[in-house]
Formats: sequence, structure tokens, C-alpha cells
Amino acid sequence: MRGQASLFDGITFLLLATAASAMVFVQVGNYGVEESKVLRSAFVLNYMQSVVKAMYSLDSSTLQYVTSEGLGAYKDLDSGASKCADLVNYAGNVGVADLIKRDLTEAIPRLDDSFDGSPILGKTSARCAMKELMKPFAFAGFDYIFEVLDQDTADASNPAGRPVPYESTGSPKLVSNQFLRKGGREIFLDCDAVSRGVSDSQAVSAPFQVVYTSNANGFDQDTRRYRLRFCIWPGD
Repeated sequence: MRGQASLFDGITFLLLATAASAMVFVQVGNYGVEESKVLRSAFVLNYMQSVVKAMYSLDSSTLQYVTSEGLGAYKDLDSGASKCADLVNYAGNVGVADLIKRDLTEAIPRLDDSFDGSPILGKTSARCAMKELMKPFAFAGFDYIFEVLDQDTADASNPAGRPVPYESTGSPKLVSNQFLRKGGREIFLDCDAVSRGVSDSQAVSAPFQVVYTSNANGFDQDTRRYRLRFCIWPGD
């Protein structure tokens, strides 16, 4: 009887020890996974913030050699009406943000590479910059959108404001990458749609003010409130 009791106690102890070890192992493993996820998220956010900051400091003329490299969403950068090669005309520390602001400084704000009929490659410079800055994530399978929001149009349904159209047709995206088209159809139009449709997405934004001067009433100045917004999410 004593032998049986000892054997039973030994087996019970081994089972308890095994279960406790398994629980510790699972908890440590889950902690490592969560920690890794948080670190990766922090690294991604840091890179995204750096991309937005680069828009203020990046010299547009340094983007003159950017090409599409066969990426469908950027194929017009090689032979379109406005190409990255045309940015050679902005030598002299003209930043990407400077061109975007000038592109927006019109009576009807629109990112159309034009300032009152004169070519100002704000939209193109932003697309050329994003094409290069987002290479590590684009080739890793991430999708992204970079857009300009008009905060003066903010309301209860759109607290951040509405995206500024980048052509006369009213399309709200400024730049995106080649993964956004599925069978010729765009799956997301802006970062709001991304946040509603994708749980594992990240977004950063920065204030972006533009001073518009109108001579309609003696050179009145109007400060327009915009916001740069940049979102990224894992591709399918």
C-alpha cells in the first residue's frame, strides 16, 4: 500500500510539475510574441514619422533620377506629363513640402502639379519621394496611402477633414503603391476607409498650413489649415 501511494504521489507530482512548466513556457512565449509585436509597431511608427518629416527637409531636385521600376501605380513617373526627371528644375534646396504648399495655393485648392496655370510639381514630388522612401515596406508587402487633408472641411463625420483631390476628377489619394489595385479596382480610397476595414493598420499625421493671398479685395491673406496623413497596413 505504501509503495502504491508513493508511486501515485510521484506520478501526481510529475504531472503537476509538467503542467506548471508548460504554463510558464506558454506565458513566456506569448510575452515574447507580444513584446516583439510592440517593438515592431514602434519601429514602424518611428519610420512613418521620419517619412513625414522628410517631406519638409528633402530637396526635390535629388529625386530627379527616381523611376517606376516597373511598379504599376508609379508607371507614369517614367513617361507621364509630369515626371520625376522634371524635378531637376527645382535645384537650390526647394523642399517637397514647399512644392506641395505652392501646389495648394490656388483659389480652388487641388493637387494637380499646377499653380494658376504654371507648372509646380507638388503632387509629383510627393509621389517620387514616397516611391523611394517606402521601398522597404512596399517590397515587404505593405500597402500605404499618403494624403493631404483639408481641416477646414472637418465635421462630425470627418473630424480630420476631407482629403484634397489631386486632380479635377476628385480622386482623394495623393500617392499609393502597386498593391492597392485588385483586379483593376481600388480597394481603399483614403486612410479613413483603411482604419474601418483593416484592424492592423498604423497612421501618422502632421499639421500643414498654407497662406493663400487673394487680390480680390486688396490682397487679402487666408491661412488654410491642412494636414499630412500617412497610413500603412499589411497587404493581402
